[in-house]
Amino acid sequence: MAVRAGASQERADATFQERVRYYLDCLHQMSESRDKGTAAHIDDRLPAEVPGDGGFPALFDDEEELEE
Repeated sequence: MAVRAGASQERADATFQERVRYYLDCLHQMSESRDKGTAAHIDDRLPAEVPGDGGFPALFDDEEELEE
């Protein structure tokens, strides 16, 4: 759908991957709130890979022009 709306295939793929990581982080946070040991066991990311306080990743940038 994103490609049909004018986003490049690369941008659509990258955004999809960002959203997967976003939701995975949400699941890790929910797990951590229940049991920190289990969360540490299932979360195999390095500390540098854990996202900051960024929000939900946008599919389109304001500067990105879409085909009409």
